[in-house]
This record gives sequence, C-alpha cells and structure tokens, in this order.
Amino acid sequence: MKKTLLIFFAAFALTAQAETRSPEAMRSIAATQLGKMNSPRLKAQARRGAQLSVLADKAQLTLFAYPETGWVIVSKDDSFSPVMAYGDSPLDMTNPSPEF
Repeated sequence: MKKTLLIFFAAFALTAQAETRSPEAMRSIAATQLGKMNSPRLKAQARRGAQLSVLADKAQLTLFAYPETGWVIVSKDDSFSPVMAYGDSPLDMTNPSPEF
C-alpha cells in the first residue's frame, strides 16, 4: 500500500505544473501590493495615474516599479507566492543594498 501511494504521489508531482500568470495579472498584483502600503509618495503616484514600469523581466520573476518611488517583485507562476519582495523607497539597480 505504501509503495502504491508513493508511486501515485511521484507520478502526480511529475504531471503537476505551475500556472503561469499573465503580464496583466502580474501588473495588477504589483499595483495592489503598492496600494496597501501607507506611503504618501506612493499614494501621490497612484493619484497622478502613474504607470508601473518593468525594470527587470527574468525567467521566474518580474520587477515592477513606479518612477522614483516603490517597487514590487512578482513571481511569474503560482508555484511561488505572488509577491516575492516590495519596498516604498526608490530602487537603485546600479547600487543594490546587501539585503537585496
């Protein structure tokens, strides 16, 4: 019985695949996360209708940011949490902090 269950779960794991998020869904996730933050600068960006720009687009994640304000890293599929990291300060890609 244990062998049968083990084979079943192994076969299921091989056939299970992560669902890919669309670019629109990822942008919506990023905007929602930034909207939850209590930052006057982020709220001003949203009022002005600023668009989230893509700063980096990698195989498993995308980095969205408002100009000079906040940023969000969103995973591209549902095998990970949608929001990987976020911040309400400007993101300097040429000089990232050691924690990043």
